[in-house]
Amino acid sequence: MGILGPDDVPGLSKYRYKIEIPEGKTATDIVWTVDKTTATFEGPTNQVESTVKYANTKADWIKLQATFKIDGDPKSAEKQIALVKVDVGPATFLRLGKPKGQDSGPQPFLIRPSTWVTRHDPGSDCAAFTYNGNQAPEPSKVVLSVGGGINAAYDAITDVTLTSPTEKPAALQQIQVGYIQHASASGSAAYDTTPPGKKRTITTPANNALDWLSSPCSPGGLDDWPWFHKHDRETGSGTGSWTKTFHLDDDPAVAIPAQYNPNCASEPNRTKPLTSATITYAFVIRIGARTLDTDLGADRHYFDEANSTWSIDFAWPVVPGITIVTIGPAWTKPAEASEIDVNVVPANTNVQAPFLRWIPDNECPQSSSSSSS
Repeated sequence: MGILGPDDVPGLSKYRYKIEIPEGKTATDIVWTVDKTTATFEGPTNQVESTVKYANTKADWIKLQATFKIDGDPKSAEKQIALVKVDVGPATFLRLGKPKGQDSGPQPFLIRPSTWVTRHDPGSDCAAFTYNGNQAPEPSKVVLSVGGGINAAYDAITDVTLTSPTEKPAALQQIQVGYIQHASASGSAAYDTTPPGKKRTITTPANNALDWLSSPCSPGGLDDWPWFHKHDRETGSGTGSWTKTFHLDDDPAVAIPAQYNPNCASEPNRTKPLTSATITYAFVIRIGARTLDTDLGADRHYFDEANSTWSIDFAWPVVPGITIVTIGPAWTKPAEASEIDVNVVPANTNVQAPFLRWIPDNECPQSSSSSSS
């Protein structure tokens, strides 16, 4: 009899462990213990399963033990766990974004889906976001965040160091770290309507989507769920200690309907032009970590090692040359294990037509259409 669960874990994480009990047997008088203060229990310690939380104060070699009885006979099981310390260094955050506006091809904006899928495993169900509505495309404007000859609107550069306990120097080879980012969108657009003041407002499937796809629903060569890109995540190598410099750059764009509601034949303002718009994309950027150990699905859990925020404010009409990115504070490091929600709609789908909805004040009944579920 042994204990199931990951052998190699990053600091600031938590995982389930389970006693292996012979089939048809029942364990009683269960007591879970650990021998180091870098590990603590979350929840009960008298069940077959237990959850262990790990600190990030130092690399450590931890013995997890369970004592119990089967048919009245005393039994015990134990597991040695390598706690790998994750050190996130100071970050350099650069606000480079400058706007550029341009006409865009027609896009479908006004969909009214019966179901919006907002939680799933993007790596296994990208087809859930295939648009199958019948909303006619309409003229649009696009604002880019990389005007003025720049290559990125936002840069984040930081070093991450993994340190193994001396008892298992290769443990860091089972830890993966990198950038994981979430995004949300808000905003409205105004039109030259009669009477004045009519607008369209953004609605998206999810308020905090996982920012990982390089195309709306077609994972490309640099996509690796849930990391921002393949070049923004690495697995530790060597023994003892390993350091890597991580560099994330991002250059969002937004599409804005150029007319008030062109697909509604009964709307007198249907083709009235766009006069102004303000849209904010808000981002939470994280250094995430996970174990590659697969016991009890441990490799499917991602943990926040450090986080910050940034945002980008788009506007129409575009004012060239200004900086539209606001950088956030230095890294905030969680006090204890904080799992990152990765099973949410990809942000690049979330903020693109037809999933990005621009809803008019007077939504036309004829604009109703279906969507994927």
